[in-house]
Amino acid sequence: ITSNVPHIYGADVGLALKDDEPDDIEGGSEGSPVLMESLRGGMRFGTMVHQIFEHVDFAATDLAGELAAEDETALRWYPEPIDGAVLAVGLEAAIETPLVEDSDGLRLRNITRGDRLDELGFEMPIRPRSTARVSVEGIARIWRELVPADDPVAVYADRLAGLPASEFHGFLSGSIDLTYRVALSNGREQFVVVDYKTNRLPMRGQTAAVFDYAPEHLLEVMVNSNYLLQSLLYQVALHRYLRWRQPDYDPAVHLGGSQYLFVRGMVGPDTPVVGGGRCGVFSWKPAPDLVEAVGQLVEGEQHVWPPVPTAGAARSVLAGGSAGCRRRLR
Repeated sequence: ITSNVPHIYGADVGLALKDDEPDDIEGGSEGSPVLMESLRGGMRFGTMVHQIFEHVDFAATDLAGELAAEDETALRWYPEPIDGAVLAVGLEAAIETPLVEDSDGLRLRNITRGDRLDELGFEMPIRPRSTARVSVEGIARIWRELVPADDPVAVYADRLAGLPASEFHGFLSGSIDLTYRVALSNGREQFVVVDYKTNRLPMRGQTAAVFDYAPEHLLEVMVNSNYLLQSLLYQVALHRYLRWRQPDYDPAVHLGGSQYLFVRGMVGPDTPVVGGGRCGVFSWKPAPDLVEAVGQLVEGEQHVWPPVPTAGAARSVLAGGSAGCRRRLR
């Protein structure tokens, strides 16, 4: 969906090969280099990194050893020579990078297996009770109506409206790289969507430096690559999943937004903070009414909330290991 906008019938939000990862860019620029700058880019590299992150236990006692083992396994199937040591160091730095402005804040390293789901698959029928079709223009209208004008992502409505007119129907399907759970100070829980990106920035022929992954540059990429649309649809999928499985579900409480992790710009605990945002990390928490409005557009009707799940269902929200992470949303 990020490369072609929604495909007619069966709109894939996440593809088997991560083909929203641009091919390699050559050149040079000033600034502190990123740790994985010597590694080529492209969708095969992006797919390999996704697979490594899926299988690595971020909270492992010997993280470096586990990464080395996973890298070795992944590189056996990689079609080109690649420096496994550079890859391991770069990915470990990304896992150790704070995801928020506070240097002592949450990082992937703190997320245990029990608090994460990898590759959460979803398959949602589009307007199953209506002959009308969902259009990009319809999403753009909702975006303009519900995203405040002073919000940095408000500019995306113009890009949406300027995309080729398209209507799509059938099923919206995809897979969310990572969904993790965090405990709030009031004792409740929040769920955050993560998408890994291996893009080399900037995209105009320079060699990427850490400050090229500052929030303002990431916003430009999020807009121009239509990652914001992808992010919103992921929130719709998670919203639909949680309202079935989370007792007392409240999107204002339980939806924690999205974090797009541009891993080449995440160089460890000392990754710079620019303008209140961490380099390499793009965070966005859409308002619940925006998520619900787009969800209702996809469903084709006002949603009637389902019965509150049982306590057993609550315990299984993030349970089930590799089998549980492929549950379908129908």
